[in-house]
Amino acid sequence: MSAILSLVILTLAWAHAVMTNGAVEVNDWQISAIGIAVAGLIYWLFNRPEGTRNRTFPNLVFYLLALMLGLAALQIVPLPLAVIGFISPQRVVDIQSAVPFTGQPVSYATLSSVPIASREIVVTLFCYVLVYFLVRQLAGRFKDTLWVPALPLVIIGTLEGALGVFQTLSGIDPPVGSFVNRNHFAGLLEMCMPMAIMVGFGMLSKNQDRYSSPLKPALLACLFFGGAAIMMLSIVRSSSRMGFMAAMVSLLVMAVAGIFSATRNSPKLRLIPVAIVVLLFAGAFIFMPTDRLAERFADMAATENAVDSESRLLFWKQTGPLIATYPIVGCGLGAYESCFYKFKGVMPESTIDYAHNDYIQILAEFGFTGFAVIFALLVLFYKRAFHNFSVGKIDSGIALACVGAFTAIILHSAADFNLYIPANGLIVAWVAGLVRDA
Repeated sequence: MSAILSLVILTLAWAHAVMTNGAVEVNDWQISAIGIAVAGLIYWLFNRPEGTRNRTFPNLVFYLLALMLGLAALQIVPLPLAVIGFISPQRVVDIQSAVPFTGQPVSYATLSSVPIASREIVVTLFCYVLVYFLVRQLAGRFKDTLWVPALPLVIIGTLEGALGVFQTLSGIDPPVGSFVNRNHFAGLLEMCMPMAIMVGFGMLSKNQDRYSSPLKPALLACLFFGGAAIMMLSIVRSSSRMGFMAAMVSLLVMAVAGIFSATRNSPKLRLIPVAIVVLLFAGAFIFMPTDRLAERFADMAATENAVDSESRLLFWKQTGPLIATYPIVGCGLGAYESCFYKFKGVMPESTIDYAHNDYIQILAEFGFTGFAVIFALLVLFYKRAFHNFSVGKIDSGIALACVGAFTAIILHSAADFNLYIPANGLIVAWVAGLVRDA
């Protein structure tokens, strides 16, 4: 019972983040963070931690997560200038250049150029890790019915997609759901949609008693497939180019992986179905987009949220010197906006608070050490999701959905900052928790 209660509270905490513009405001995110903490506390007070037979994978993940949090916390801990000079020489130069204005000599400082902003990101990372551990434990509790901890992603994704459809019918174009930005709206849907599809297939493939009616699982499957269709419709109507591309590619990867699994014993039979699937997706890519989305693909220089495509390429390039200036530990989590000013040579009238590329921004703020840790975690989860699907475990359908969700966010992160939106970052942590390791 406590496991269900924890799942419900965790779902409500995430739902609050989703419904408050992705919880980008500190006050909204604090409420969700408290809910996450309460859900974790309830679970671990009344349940013994789930064990695992395979210690290699989780231990490595634990070490990497601990290293990530340690590196993040190190950015906000006051350190002697001699230590900072060894780790980040430019940071010492920045500190000393401010002394004539403050009139106060500095003996201790933080690695982060903006420690207040970094503290918020550090708290967010701790929440992501807590969600990962909690969902991982819940996945262990419901290992024979893994669709249960995956269900919140389906429900909220469907409701958010339905909101997008309602906005479209109400004349709001493009729909953004409960978000401010259509790309983040599409980012949520593209990660939830694979779950709805695979839970639907799971309902169809359940072992049924010969005296049981096949109508119930068929109706349930249709319900989940309908939810996936609503999400896909909202992605298309959002006119998010990367959202649409990420969703389509993730579905293509899932379909090809399914074909490879089904033809494991007959590799020669793969070519024709794979070719057919690729052609079908190519056709869908051509005919599914609305006129507005097609125009946006045709005009890649179209302005979006005051940052057009050409400008994005320019300030991605101009972020290179920022990365080179703070290569080891970065300029500080959340400090991109402040530190990018002296390198920015584009859009002087606009504030660039995000790099619109998660990988570039993580490199700039977290350095190569933090980026390497996060990249290693992503590779481990992605590889394990593929492995769980390929071995044909009871939860292989959810594993394939995790593959789809990871594929979507990996692609979308190359042109946006979904990982910096707490509501969407929580989905990544949630999906990672569903990747069983035993």
